[in-house]
Amino acid sequence: MYKKPLIGSGLLRVLIFIFFVVTIAVLLYIPVFKRFLPSDPGSPEAQKFPQVILYYLITNGFMLLPVIVCCKWIDRRPLSYLGFKWEGFEGDAWGGMFSAIHITTTGTLLLILTGSLTLTVVIPDPLQLLYAAVFFALVSVLEEVIFRGYILRNLMQSMPPAVALMLSAFLFALVHLTNPGIGILPLVTLFAAGLMLGINYIYTQNLWFGIFLHFGWTFLQGPILGYPVNGISVNSIIQQSASGPSFITGGSFGFEGSAVGLVLILAVTFWVSHMYKVRLTKAK
Repeated sequence: MYKKPLIGSGLLRVLIFIFFVVTIAVLLYIPVFKRFLPSDPGSPEAQKFPQVILYYLITNGFMLLPVIVCCKWIDRRPLSYLGFKWEGFEGDAWGGMFSAIHITTTGTLLLILTGSLTLTVVIPDPLQLLYAAVFFALVSVLEEVIFRGYILRNLMQSMPPAVALMLSAFLFALVHLTNPGIGILPLVTLFAAGLMLGINYIYTQNLWFGIFLHFGWTFLQGPILGYPVNGISVNSIIQQSASGPSFITGGSFGFEGSAVGLVLILAVTFWVSHMYKVRLTKAK
């Protein structure tokens, strides 16, 4: 049996977590770590691997420390409590990967068929692809632990699941404000992606659907199909040339900044929600 949380309100625990993150950013990231980062994170040099892995760890990885501290001393739960059980959730994990493949390939085919995108196969640098795989796996695990495992889980203890999901998705979009090429449509699409990544969690409290979806979604977009991922360009197996308007193709931000991506993300979100509602109905 676990001890009762030190603080009973899940919302208050999330606010303390955010305060902890901001404090670390003010005391360490801004005055100390930022000097080691490139002045222009959107420059080609800054976006090369493995430099971009270090950049991500400095700008986002430090948020894992507040998760560990808050879990141990405020929630009084181990990290495994956030939703790392694999047995029984293998289908959810591969469902997340299937969703990522479906969205990315369907969207790419639509862009090709409408003449908005052309693709050319190239010979990639294997080492850069390996770096990219490590990077996107790191991003997927870290962001799912923070935004779904900790924030969404705690918010669900203080408010209706739908409200908690929307608030966690808003915070997920907000943390990407400094990404190169960010704009209104990319922020809306990132908010929708936060809904998509969290919809499974409100039914299962398990992270593997989101981790697999997050990894498949980003790895397919960047290293495979050649899109910028959240404004970051990577070496890829396929190079592309976009000729349509940026709100259709995503422009410099990538597929996540496109109207096509937004529509497909919302479609998958509603599909996953319906699937779990049917599953719960049959279980009763």
